[in-house]
Amino acid sequence: MEETSKCDVKDETINGITEEEKLKEVASNNVTTERNAPDGGYGWFILLGCFLMHLLQVGLARSFGVFYMDLSEMFQSSSAVTGGIISTFNVFRMTLGPVASVVCSKYSIRKVVFIGSLVQFLGCFLSSFVGNIWLIYLSFGILGGIGGAFIFTPSYLILTQYFDKKRGKAMAWATIGSGFGMLVQANLINYLLDTYSYRGAMLITSAILLNCCVGAALYRPLHTDINTKKVTSKLFNFSILKNIYFIVYALVIISMPIMIQTILTFLADFIKEHCGVSGTKASLLLSITGLSDMIGRFFFGFLFDLAFFRRFGLIKLESLLGIVISITAALFHLSTQYWLLMIIGIVWGIFEGGFHSQRTTILLEIVKPDEISQATGFSIFFQSIGNLIGVFIGGSLRDLTGSYFYTFLFAALVFGLSNILLLLTSTFKKKLSFLNCTKQENNCKDRFEIAYKD
Repeated sequence: MEETSKCDVKDETINGITEEEKLKEVASNNVTTERNAPDGGYGWFILLGCFLMHLLQVGLARSFGVFYMDLSEMFQSSSAVTGGIISTFNVFRMTLGPVASVVCSKYSIRKVVFIGSLVQFLGCFLSSFVGNIWLIYLSFGILGGIGGAFIFTPSYLILTQYFDKKRGKAMAWATIGSGFGMLVQANLINYLLDTYSYRGAMLITSAILLNCCVGAALYRPLHTDINTKKVTSKLFNFSILKNIYFIVYALVIISMPIMIQTILTFLADFIKEHCGVSGTKASLLLSITGLSDMIGRFFFGFLFDLAFFRRFGLIKLESLLGIVISITAALFHLSTQYWLLMIIGIVWGIFEGGFHSQRTTILLEIVKPDEISQATGFSIFFQSIGNLIGVFIGGSLRDLTGSYFYTFLFAALVFGLSNILLLLTSTFKKKLSFLNCTKQENNCKDRFEIAYKD
């Protein structure tokens, strides 16, 4: 009996640390906010602030196509060069996201977002005075993008701190701001351009962006135990790249901005050129696309929660949405009738909004819960790659051919093929599941079930 007792003590003690003490240590170092998440209360004001950030910042990025038309005429620049401005903005906004996360672990999110708002304002403000398109790359693209990174990522972080059980709905409602921002800003920017020309329009736009400081003021810090070194180590953990399903989805993430940002940047100019309509009508179609984006986020947000579609497979559903988006994008050249293109734009916007709003949901279907931080970081990085090359290649095709036909076809093919690959991978997952395991692993079945919880 005495020997058994000694064995029990030995089993419970590792290197002088009991199992209970080990669990306490892990719990104290765990980067989580679930125990502090109120799931309501002041969290609704946090949600309002995050909605405002999407309305102002993402709405501007999605409405840049209106500025694109004016900048092309003003500087007589090529489509690739002019479109590269918003690509630069998005690349800096995405790639500096992990840096913003680390900064937020040392300083309050409110302070970080407030400083980011001022930097973004300064970038847009300076853009209204420069007389060279390459200087706009520096002011709006780089400086504005840096400021955007310190607004965008922290807004997601504080939303996850305040919401746990209602996190999915909170994310969906916050991101609706991007569609609403596109609905409002596309028409507003067109009006400002007609009334005050480019310089006045950009100056007023920069002043509007200062309202991000209002959102920052709403971001009341919530006490959390966050270990900076642990956060940094998570950002540079490459083990997730062994997951074949994540690699396939990474191709979709890269192709997503190639599709979405390319269409949004060139759509207004395409409508103006293809249908012979005014800039006001072209901007109106962009606004309607933003409205349909909002509808899609609402509709598919509920659809993805239905038991039937969960049994069908959320990854399959997401890939089918991507295929429909690609087919719709390829249809824009079928007619010169404005009303028909309006219908195509509405359909494209609904499915694009649904697809875009479910990225985090799909990541949770593909990776383990404790890998979601790394997965999110890598997905942001992959998205920046698409932002970097998408508009540039699309604009270059327009410059070489004199038509947007090949630009839209390129976006449709790249995005469509990546989603077909994702659909095939999810359909034949049983045959491919061995690719996700190494010889040393005996838990392939468990990993497979985590990857596809349908």
